[in-house]
Amino acid sequence: MYLFGGSDAHKTYFNGLHVLDMISGVWEDIQAQDGFIPPHMAYHTCSVVGGKLYIFGGVTSGEKYFDHFFEVTVSGMCHYISTKYQRMLIVCIQILT
Repeated sequence: MYLFGGSDAHKTYFNGLHVLDMISGVWEDIQAQDGFIPPHMAYHTCSVVGGKLYIFGGVTSGEKYFDHFFEVTVSGMCHYISTKYQRMLIVCIQILT
């Protein structure tokens, strides 16, 4: 199970990526391999498709709403995907899942 970002009761937003080994119950942090990390956010959606984690939308500090779309590999490589293609990619992900 993957966990990205989130917020606490004080509206502090996070951008860490973690994976839970469902057998051992141990959490592991996944570090960015290319230096790019999606912004701190909460209330976004995440889906795993074909070994990649897709992150869309969310809210950040200052209640700024995002329409960004990110692709993260399980090795920690992250890429911003242009909003120009968001609708097409979301439809493709929905078809694949």
